[in-house]
Amino acid sequence: MARFGLAASAVAFIGQFAASTYITPFLLEHAHLSGGALTVLFLVYGCGGIAGSLFGGSLLTRGVIATFAGAATAVAALLVGLACAGTLS
Repeated sequence: MARFGLAASAVAFIGQFAASTYITPFLLEHAHLSGGALTVLFLVYGCGGIAGSLFGGSLLTRGVIATFAGAATAVAALLVGLACAGTLS
């Protein structure tokens, strides 16, 4: 079970860096965000990651399925917002 947890953590960690590689050019070129706005956006994203690390464990003890559903819903909403940001220009 520990190996599965470590593998899942590695995939999530790698996924975050891979996502920023593709999201940065998209936000600069298609959404026309400035460098400063992009910096603030990634700062908020990092703070959200810290908050998720701090509160994720207590949410999981309350309900695994509800926590997963909430996280998936949040990611889906952010992806829809990202797609909408690219079509505003």
